[in-house]
Amino acid sequence: PQSHQRRRVKWHIDSSGKPSQFERGSHNLTPLSSCMVLETALERIMPYISEIHGKLSLPTQTELQATLCNNGVLLHYQTNEKNDANISQSINQHSAFFQQLGIVAIHVGRRKLFGEQAYVRFGDYEVPFPPGGFLQAVTEVEELIADMVCHASKGKTKILELFAGMGTFSLRLCNNHHVTAVEANSLALQALKNANPKPLDIKTQTLDLFKSPVKAKDINHFDMVLLDPPRDGAQAQMKEIVKSHIDHVVYVSCNPISFAKDARHLCTGGFRLKRLTPIDQFVHTYHVEMVGIFERVA
Repeated sequence: PQSHQRRRVKWHIDSSGKPSQFERGSHNLTPLSSCMVLETALERIMPYISEIHGKLSLPTQTELQATLCNNGVLLHYQTNEKNDANISQSINQHSAFFQQLGIVAIHVGRRKLFGEQAYVRFGDYEVPFPPGGFLQAVTEVEELIADMVCHASKGKTKILELFAGMGTFSLRLCNNHHVTAVEANSLALQALKNANPKPLDIKTQTLDLFKSPVKAKDINHFDMVLLDPPRDGAQAQMKEIVKSHIDHVVYVSCNPISFAKDARHLCTGGFRLKRLTPIDQFVHTYHVEMVGIFERVA
């Protein structure tokens, strides 16, 4: 992807209500009126953010996460919730304005102030998107990674997905595999459970994998581990994977440094890196997404 591909963004709202981001290597905020890497539906609302902010009567100097879902743009203001009924009434008066901009919902904290349920699609399933939810930045890249994951899972019966989120991969696997999805964020797992149609064969578990990794004896019940951890990686979980009898690991990462540390644990513990695929998801930056496929050496 080169331009107009990114479907999520976080802005800082400056003192004038404009969307801003930090200059590279600095704490200076720069107001923005456009951004060529964003999906068109997100970029077109940027000139109106100040006006939207004013209509909501929200304080300035807050953070706004904008996500392009399948049925429109979800705006999530990450600030204290507003309990003033007058604000909700004011918002309803501006519903036509929000709809013209393609906004499906507006949340302040966990409270929805405007709109309907936003949803995203993973394979055959529609998933209600919670405010603050995580998506791969580019739809095309998500589909590419999902294809690699599905290809690597051929011939496997029981799959353990760690850091499963809302089911980005689990929902694409559950029609042909028995899947257990483990995730610390209860809102994300609830979204997975509420997928439409109801997932065929997914068990879920809420677990903080940094504090309480899945133990080797439990991993032994599966024939493949799939994980997509945050930028810090999953070192505690690597130790349990190495101690288990599992032979196949698929590791999706957005951080080459933590990936290298975790890969070292696997490779010194009896695995080999069979294939590594880098993906330039974050254009115009040095960040890279990658998919590593590991097999235990016989």
